[in-house]
Amino acid sequence: MESDPAQTIAAVIGEEFTLSLTEKPSTGYNWKAIFDNKYLELVSEEYDTNKLRPGSASIHKFIFKGLEKGEFHLKMIYQRGWEDIPVNQKLFRIKIS
Repeated sequence: MESDPAQTIAAVIGEEFTLSLTEKPSTGYNWKAIFDNKYLELVSEEYDTNKLRPGSASIHKFIFKGLEKGEFHLKMIYQRGWEDIPVNQKLFRIKIS
């Protein structure tokens, strides 16, 4: 299930949380996280392809850990690696307690 940017993501300092977005990597488009690493750490990334056919959408999971208490923004951009302008972006509000 895709994460909703309209919903605040609540997490506890030091614990991991996951942000999931749909993408089609075979088209060259991927999600990239833009954030301040003083407050968040990107622990890992996973791809849930569900054994779909080539060209099908997959779920890209970003696993983060909160490093500081507070409220922060996490920007996700969807673009090809060789292009400068994203075709989509989403802004998530993160609350670490």
